[in-house]
Amino acid sequence: MFAEIARVLKPGGRFSISDIVAEDLPEKIRELAVTYLACIGGAISEPECRGGLEGAGLTDIKVTDHFVYSASALADMVASDFDNLSADAEEIWAANNNAVVKVASVRISGNKPR
Repeated sequence: MFAEIARVLKPGGRFSISDIVAEDLPEKIRELAVTYLACIGGAISEPECRGGLEGAGLTDIKVTDHFVYSASALADMVASDFDNLSADAEEIWAANNNAVVKVASVRISGNKPR
């Protein structure tokens, strides 16, 4: 994805993306279908995102917005699918509620060098 952003930008072009990032989520949380569908399970960390953009040759990378999801906001994101989860999956999610503070929505901007 990062290489594609760099490829389509003209020299001097600017970009702005928003995405969900997650830090140190337990593997059991990442493996839940409901968290993957809610863009949580497959989320990379903010440093990985920045590193990918820099690795693609993009510069002046800035995080312009950073919103950490509360427990209730995350629950709302996946609530509609909880009815379809197994009891084990619900226990895993509940047991790892400390993961809540590790999920955020970010907006990142930067440019392609001239």
